[in-house]
Amino acid sequence: MKRKVAYFLILFPIFLLILSACKSKTEGFLTILDSQNQQVYQTNNTKTLDEFADILDKVESEEDNEDAWVDLPDDAEVNYIYDISGRKGESGVKFTTYKNYPYVTLSNIPAVSDITLRLSEKDANKLNHPDEWVK
Repeated sequence: MKRKVAYFLILFPIFLLILSACKSKTEGFLTILDSQNQQVYQTNNTKTLDEFADILDKVESEEDNEDAWVDLPDDAEVNYIYDISGRKGESGVKFTTYKNYPYVTLSNIPAVSDITLRLSEKDANKLNHPDEWVK
């Protein structure tokens, strides 16, 4: 429990920064990789970034729900990796979705180990079908 509280205290400011970057008119990019680590989309489209930020906002609000924190099963199959990068092209926080579980793993967060959270079916479906909303 203390570990989860510590993660929350570290992650909350990071989420706020990510959300503000996504919702602002900065030159950040959302890059989406498939399970073979091949780029399928890269966009700086404001509408797409705002839509992704809305999903992140829902994920962040679930973070304080202890039931949302899960251990990643060994048989989880990567579906997509969402990478938020800054205008200089550096890799940012990564969000990995899975084909066979409604989970997202947050990684590449400074000083924090990977975190896996349960998504709502709606958000999991959306993140697992970027072709339906990414522009």
